[in-house]
Amino acid sequence: MTTTKIPHFVRPMTEGDLNFIRNSWLKSYALSNFRRYMTPQVYYSEHSDLVNDLLPKASTLLACDPEDETHIYAYICFELCGDVLVIHYCYVKELYRELGLASKLISLIQDSASSSVTIATHANELFPPLEKKFRIIYNPYFVWRKRA
Repeated sequence: MTTTKIPHFVRPMTEGDLNFIRNSWLKSYALSNFRRYMTPQVYYSEHSDLVNDLLPKASTLLACDPEDETHIYAYICFELCGDVLVIHYCYVKELYRELGLASKLISLIQDSASSSVTIATHANELFPPLEKKFRIIYNPYFVWRKRA
């Protein structure tokens, strides 16, 4: 099991978390190379539809302050598709990066899923070390197959 350098409590997403998750996902992914040649209007219009479609269908776990579970450090949005674990997005607030929270969340869902393969549908510059450590396959097209 992966350890972290910060005390935290892991819980499922609630309705009250939705705005934070949508906004942080869209704003942080807007900084990735994925959006490089898109206008902000195209990105925010299309990607918000995708995020809004994924969130109710997938599971989302949050790492929070153990004394205030509304203080979110990180989250991971994922689903199990047959024997494939699909990570749609993993986000850690900048202040809490490099403390092992992303690794902890990925370990937690990989340990609880009986899947032989883990796919990520979103990636940014922070992804390569996690990809290697957890043997994750980046496949952005998998998300479109799920929406069809």
